[in-house]
Amino acid sequence: MTDTSRSLGEIEQDIVKINETLATISEVRSALKDFTSLVLQETKGPNYVHAFGDRLNHVKRGLNRLAAESEVLKGGLSYAQVAANKTYHWPTIKNAVENNAAAEERRQAENNAGRPKDPCLVIKKNTDQALKQLSHVVLEKKSLSTTPNYITTQINEWLAHEKPNHVEISVHFNKPECDTVSGSSCSFTVTVLKALTATLEVDYYRASDTITFHRYEVNSSTNRPPHQEQPLVFQKLNVLADMAFQDMSVLPAREAISSILHWIASYYNLFTEPCFRCHRRLQFDSPHYKYLPPMVRTWIRRKVDYMEPDREMPQAYTTAGIAYHMLCFVAATKVASKVAQ
Repeated sequence: MTDTSRSLGEIEQDIVKINETLATISEVRSALKDFTSLVLQETKGPNYVHAFGDRLNHVKRGLNRLAAESEVLKGGLSYAQVAANKTYHWPTIKNAVENNAAAEERRQAENNAGRPKDPCLVIKKNTDQALKQLSHVVLEKKSLSTTPNYITTQINEWLAHEKPNHVEISVHFNKPECDTVSGSSCSFTVTVLKALTATLEVDYYRASDTITFHRYEVNSSTNRPPHQEQPLVFQKLNVLADMAFQDMSVLPAREAISSILHWIASYYNLFTEPCFRCHRRLQFDSPHYKYLPPMVRTWIRRKVDYMEPDREMPQAYTTAGIAYHMLCFVAATKVASKVAQ
């Protein structure tokens, strides 16, 4: 049963998080508008393919951030539903949203009624869905890549040569790797025994030799009923994963895949390792997450991405796999910055 007691401070935190999520929704809508404008351009310049991939990745990052923030809102929204003593009828809400969208389309059609019709408008409208899926279109012809199944090959090499011997970790491919217009794509699940599972959908871009983690979910390694809310530990971990994946996606493809697998493997001691800074296993994180184990596992970051070249980087950014509570991690990096100054 959902807890019906909630302090004023917790409600205020809920409101702040709702406002942040609404801002993210606005950013995603803006990114989608930019992406659509690019796709519908009459003239495709020489940088069209690069701009297409860049704006598509911007949309994906926004959706990933929105998914992470929505997990945080579940507690507050569940409380609001109980406090209001009513049950939300989601089909009605869905129909209302669809009706509003249809009304907006009619208004736009009326506004454009007096303008000359574009002979390609019908074609563009019918191909809009196909364009959204362009990065996942399977090629019938042979791939130009000299390394077929690039992602699969890199994962298998990591398991054979780089996997930590003390960690029981396995990788299951949910969807075999397939060639796309720009490279390849696949979905796989990484399982760290007695710790977690991480399901990722990854795109490899051949021209830039980069990858994008455009969909992911971190869960407990033990099965939970579909209707049960995700534990707070893994809600927090999904938020941290968004930071890690964005940072690692700027690396060359092989290094990025290796780094993310090492990072996931470093959570083998999620519930047993004390914090490197305070040496405690539990710390109060926030009114929503309450007490959590050390959730941060560090990864090696590039110096140019953090600070000026002549400033020393903190240990939390130069050593992989160190366990920190979030507050301790922030404090450790701040202390290191002051010492370097």
